[in-house]
Amino acid sequence: WVAPAHASNLVTAALLPEGIARAALLDRLAPFGTAIAAAVGPGSERLVRLNHTGPRARFDAVLADIVALGAALQALGATVDTGAAAEAVAARYAEA
Repeated sequence: WVAPAHASNLVTAALLPEGIARAALLDRLAPFGTAIAAAVGPGSERLVRLNHTGPRARFDAVLADIVALGAALQALGATVDTGAAAEAVAARYAEA
């Protein structure tokens, strides 16, 4: 969303698929106890933000949030590849 020089290492913004309401997604995510919340600011109504600060930056926490996000999106009718997302998270942490 922004140039790398202005990007945050603390949160990731995710664009919601067409037809997925942010409130419905956040309701589906609530039972999982994720660090995923509504984005803020102009144009943010179609975005959620994944918090990965402090202990939420651990591999297991990020992976759990990604899997929960995939499950919630799928439950709302979106086509998702949660396995590919989990592999991407694992690959990124393997680089560190």
